[in-house]
Amino acid sequence: MTLTGTPRRLGIFAYYDADGIVDDYVAALVSEVGKFCERQMLVVNGTLTTNGEAKLRAAGGEVMYRENRGYDITAYRDALLAQDLAGVDEVLFYNQTIFGPVCPLDEMFRTMGGRDVDFWGLSRHKGAQHAPWDEHEAFPPHVQSYWFAVRKPMLTDDRFLEYWRELPAIETYWDAVRKHEVQFTKRFSELGFTWDVYLHTEADEICNDYPLMGKPAETLRQGSPFVKRKVFLTDRTGYLSIPQGGAAQEAWDYLKVQTDYPVRLIAQNITRTASVAEVTQAFVPYFDAPAAATGGGVTGVLYFARTEQAALLLAAAKARPYAKLYALFATDALRVRFQSELPGGTACAVCGDSGHGVQVMFRLLYPAIRSAYVLYLTNDLPLILSEFQDETTLLLAVESLTAACETVLEQEECLGALFAPPSVHQDCLTAGADWPEMCARIAPRLRAAGISCPLGESAPGVAVRGGMFFARRAALAPLARLKLEASDFEGAYPAWEYLVPLSAHAAGFRIGYTASYASLGRSLANAYAMLSAADQVFYTPNNRRFDKLLFRMKAIRNFYYERRFQMTLEQAFEADLTWKQKLWICLQILLKPETFRKLHSGADKPAAPPVDLLD
Repeated sequence: MTLTGTPRRLGIFAYYDADGIVDDYVAALVSEVGKFCERQMLVVNGTLTTNGEAKLRAAGGEVMYRENRGYDITAYRDALLAQDLAGVDEVLFYNQTIFGPVCPLDEMFRTMGGRDVDFWGLSRHKGAQHAPWDEHEAFPPHVQSYWFAVRKPMLTDDRFLEYWRELPAIETYWDAVRKHEVQFTKRFSELGFTWDVYLHTEADEICNDYPLMGKPAETLRQGSPFVKRKVFLTDRTGYLSIPQGGAAQEAWDYLKVQTDYPVRLIAQNITRTASVAEVTQAFVPYFDAPAAATGGGVTGVLYFARTEQAALLLAAAKARPYAKLYALFATDALRVRFQSELPGGTACAVCGDSGHGVQVMFRLLYPAIRSAYVLYLTNDLPLILSEFQDETTLLLAVESLTAACETVLEQEECLGALFAPPSVHQDCLTAGADWPEMCARIAPRLRAAGISCPLGESAPGVAVRGGMFFARRAALAPLARLKLEASDFEGAYPAWEYLVPLSAHAAGFRIGYTASYASLGRSLANAYAMLSAADQVFYTPNNRRFDKLLFRMKAIRNFYYERRFQMTLEQAFEADLTWKQKLWICLQILLKPETFRKLHSGADKPAAPPVDLLD
């Protein structure tokens, strides 16, 4: 059936937000799609705030609430079966997982209206030999369910309505794919109904099974009015080879340069709903700042802690003009020694230990700073190998952050802070890995200070060695509310190194990195050398892929943990154990097995033994 004239189209939009908030991109999406629908049903899984509901209603449509179960598919079903479809020519199903439209929708609806089909979608998945949920099951090509439409006569066919009435329970994302998305296309194709998609990506499918995710900028060039939200949130290991893991930044750049779509709507949503680590990992936000400064609008804040590295900080102070330069010294002796070498007009202060110094900066200096941008450098860095000053990190930071970083921020309105690339040497290999423990410690303080954003508690965090940054003043506003403590600056990986990225993210900005190509090349060579050395320990001739190596590492770790807990008495007497380890073994003997399992694990799989048993 083709659609001519002005079809009577019903739009069914499925929506869920954990906080009940309706972001601006959702209102824009619903409003624009509503121009092509006679009416819309806006199905909310869960609840909305009063403001959220008002915003959704204003976008156009009738709001319907339901229990948050069954994902968008079950929401589609409940709304569909509640409608009288007698006078409807087409039902359009769509959800919140897309940003857009980034171009007028007229062309898509006109093109698809002229095609003689029973159902259609924006895109298809080409399928795969092995389904993600079962390698023995095929994954056939199918119309993707985030945007699809169904027409008469299929719309009023008993078999179509029966399909929805008998829809099985959907409890997980893969349930939605396996029990609906794949089955829908297959079932109705076999019944003789015809289908098509607006975007034909077959030319790209030889390289990648999902061009909408792997090559989103290319699908936008082909005329896609939408980009998938998860493009900007995908784990690095998910799309490393499709192609080279650069999809998010490429799509962002295309939208910013080639369309009128306000990318701030994307930033507003992803910074509110995802952690800074998730967003940063997806984007690979590296920028090449010009070497020459364009003006003097930066307030430089330098904090000196160690005389051995003062030369680098002095060079940084002279590298470019600053609107106002503050130099904070750990001791008066340092101030006397270096004040004369600083540019004229530098405000100098003695602020004691490192933790106190940064507190001085944010409690006293931040309110006085009026420039748009702030630079912070310090030589108070953790020792390398517990012996050497970390000149590698400081040199990289001075080189990166004294360039014209404001030029990058002026070109990227959604970037709030820039950092030097993560240092890649022995002591920094696991930087960020302790975030789960650190997060538990500082999360209550963040909440008390009104710093609200997803923290990504269970994943590695974004740690910036030394906490050095070049940032918009606005991106530091959340951090200025936090009461910093001396303990925030202690240890090899202190809390301070996480706080500036979190602050920018909580203020609604993305973060990024800047460095010269030469510096990035050295960092890449270091990272590759360390990764290769680790790979050589775990690879076998038949298992060389990253995911297989990772699986092998986890399996060996879990086996080790289990064996540690299964040490026999004979092994215990023969082994050279500490008194704590012997006590643990005695507890295993004295307690009931189920009590001991709860004590050391509480989980089905073997848990890590107490830290002191591994030291």
